[in-house]
Amino acid sequence: MFLGAMKLSRVTKQGALTVALYATVVGCASLSGANTETSALGTAEPDTTAAATAGATGAEETTGGLTQLQVALVQAAHDLLGVDQLFVRGQRYLFDCSGTVMAIYAQAGLNLGQHFNRYTGNGVERIHKMVEEYDKVFAKNPTLLPEPGDIIFFDNTYDRNGDGLWNDNLTHTAMVMEVLDDGTVKYVHNHYRLGIVIEQMNLVRPDVHYDRINGEDVKVNAAMRMRGTGGSAGRWLASHLTRDFGRAYEIPL
Repeated sequence: MFLGAMKLSRVTKQGALTVALYATVVGCASLSGANTETSALGTAEPDTTAAATAGATGAEETTGGLTQLQVALVQAAHDLLGVDQLFVRGQRYLFDCSGTVMAIYAQAGLNLGQHFNRYTGNGVERIHKMVEEYDKVFAKNPTLLPEPGDIIFFDNTYDRNGDGLWNDNLTHTAMVMEVLDDGTVKYVHNHYRLGIVIEQMNLVRPDVHYDRINGEDVKVNAAMRMRGTGGSAGRWLASHLTRDFGRAYEIPL
């Protein structure tokens, strides 16, 4: 599915969204403690204007085959690009990967954190358990690509437990922004060094980092494994570490 060209401008205030900037950048390496706070903060009831307009499950489609909720989610993500603190409709979200996804969903009128007390684990694990409970998880498949608004779940983006083994599940999350005809999936996430950015991967060509096109190096799959964590065994690109996808915007939130 193709979503037309989108501006990559930085927006610090739009409607009810106000973003204050500060210098500290925290990535998903700080998951266990940080996401506990994210879970608590996520219990606030966000403004549901976008969700209400689109209906309970966002079923009404707009031009291009996307639902109104999908369009709202993509726009909300653009609004947060480049900021380094997350305030959405008076609610603070932690500046980590799951906090970023939760803030994007909240701006579109969907409260991912309202059921967090049902689950255990960090923010990524709780979001995954929720979409899994509603049967909205689907596996990575190069012939069945995700759609804008889908949540991406990653494994082994760093050695969370420090044992040097390849056994760290659900260590990072992102959201799909755009899917191109060649299999390129553009996603927004909170990069542990760069902050909230858009990067890309290609599940059809998962082992290609850069391609040479017209004499220039063009990125095909962004790096995802955190530097210095070792033990990658040749699996370090976003395409390698993608676990599965979740369609949370189809859950009644």
